Amino acid sequence: MTNDTIDSYQRIITAQFEPCDMTKSGAAALFSSQCASAIPEVSETLADVQEGLGTSYPRTSAAIRETQGKLAAWLPCMGSPANSPQRQACTAKLLTPASMDEFAFAWYAENR
Repeated sequence: MTNDTIDSYQRIITAQFEPCDMTKSGAAALFSSQCASAIPEVSETLADVQEGLGTSYPRTSAAIRETQGKLAAWLPCMGSPANSPQRQACTAKLLTPASMDEFAFAWYAENR
């Protein structure tokens, strides 16, 4: 794994996450069918990153698992009714573009 490989994965994940990006399309983007389709794609790409890491990068691996956990936790929010208690509970789990970059930040921290 190299910096260029991580940068490439980061660009792929940014593009995959775009349908969920509320900074571009508003909060409704996080509850859209396009976002629901994007979440498994992002998770699969993160799994590809994890597979390429092996055991040499524990902080990066932990960041990947954490992001995959956030993605999995968001899926039940997708069908929640607007203004419902379930939807309100989901606000603590909001996905952001920055949360998709945590694996890259961890990689660079481990490779100083």
